[in-house]
Amino acid sequence: MDIKEVENIRDNILWLEKRIPNFINNWKISRPNCEYQTGLIKEICYNPQSLSPTVFEPLIKWLFDYELNREGKLQFQQLDNFLKAGLYRIYRFVMVSEFISQNSQFYAPSPDPSQFSAYAKSKKTQNEFSDFVDTLTSKIIGCNKQLNFLFIDLSKTIKNLPEDLRKVQNYLENQCVSLKLKDLRK
Repeated sequence: MDIKEVENIRDNILWLEKRIPNFINNWKISRPNCEYQTGLIKEICYNPQSLSPTVFEPLIKWLFDYELNREGKLQFQQLDNFLKAGLYRIYRFVMVSEFISQNSQFYAPSPDPSQFSAYAKSKKTQNEFSDFVDTLTSKIIGCNKQLNFLFIDLSKTIKNLPEDLRKVQNYLENQCVSLKLKDLRK
């Protein structure tokens, strides 16, 4: 039943994508110094409009193609190439989701701490948002062995994986460990 799991992941990514413009606007209001950012986050800092077409849309399409393949409606000529593309797309999403989770204050900015009730509500919303993003990240990587969609395991079937993608695979595996440790600290 990995089709239902992937459909759920795709729907959650779409939900998250709709909230990103507000997140980015709040982040930009804080005047981040883009020079201190690195890689993909630096690109987004300079060009926030690039987030959807370079991260969300390619991943959503890849997940949709995965569903079609599992339903028998789409066949791949080169499964390894499809999985390599998925590895790259998931990696880019995980980099962004990690940044979003660590900066949930831009999703629900906190009012003055002296307004305790509003401040507490904002903090609760931030924590819930961060948990949602972490859970989504864990599901898309395949960290939870009780799921049917285990992309990290599926990616290990790729023959002749280039070194750069092997590093991506290791990064994703390390993210699973980080997410589990973060969950234990709660």
